[in-house]
Amino acid sequence: MPDMERPQADDLRTIIAHAKAGDRKAFGVLYVRFVTPVYRYVIVRVGVKEEAEDIVQEVFRRAFIAFGRYDDRTQTPLPYLFTIARNEIIDRGKKRRQESTDPTLLDHLEGDLGDPGLDAVRAESAEHLKKALETLSSDMNEAVTLRYLTEFSYEEIAATMGRSEDAVRKLVSRGLQALRERFADAPHYE
Repeated sequence: MPDMERPQADDLRTIIAHAKAGDRKAFGVLYVRFVTPVYRYVIVRVGVKEEAEDIVQEVFRRAFIAFGRYDDRTQTPLPYLFTIARNEIIDRGKKRRQESTDPTLLDHLEGDLGDPGLDAVRAESAEHLKKALETLSSDMNEAVTLRYLTEFSYEEIAATMGRSEDAVRKLVSRGLQALRERFADAPHYE
């Protein structure tokens, strides 16, 4: 079996096979490798750190229980994990427009810049982006978030959302156009 601590891309299929067979250590390797992108996806969708952490824990619990049935045709289990996350968010009754969100939502995605002025600009920009994303339809919001904040391929987004790649491309394109229009009115910093 490959080195479980630092799997190479070629070893991922082997690790997945071991995890599907019930190997807890192999599933632990998958957890370590994929918890951050799942968390990023969830925090952007729910906006509350504690809730996002609870959802991510539930995602991996559900994934572990059902991993024997995981269909490993995709290169990584991320679309599978994102589908579970999406369903968990829906199950918890989260809607596109949140009543309260963390104003530093996107700070969870990037490190501290170390400059209070730049941090303030980034926080203001992050808040503006969050509000702009909230104006999109739920599907557009999700497609744009998956494409640009979690860097999913169109194929992975299609698998996660249960749509065709062409439909996803259209959602992303329309979402970006709507964001461009929204940001045309945004303050600019030089």
